[in-house]
Amino acid sequence: MGTYRIGKGFREGTEEEMSQWLQPASLSKVPEIPAYADTISARMKGILNHADHPISSGKTKGTNNLIRTIRRKAYGFRDTESFFLRIRETSRKPGIRFLSHTKV
Repeated sequence: MGTYRIGKGFREGTEEEMSQWLQPASLSKVPEIPAYADTISARMKGILNHADHPISSGKTKGTNNLIRTIRRKAYGFRDTESFFLRIRETSRKPGIRFLSHTKV
């Protein structure tokens, strides 16, 4: 069995190679290995799709967590404009200044 390549062309042949590994793994006497093989089999489509298209939702989850944290800290803001300004200010990258904050 060859090494697995991640990137373009990953799916070609890989599903068969993984299936060749999964069959003997599911017959193993070590109880954790068949359980692992079952998990891989059940999620095979998603694993191969992620290998072909490595898209992550990490940035979105991080932004949502930031907004939740600001909302907890900002309890009592009288208007939503202040809340949205706080989100924009907190979520901007360090070193980037708004035009209204620069000296002319």
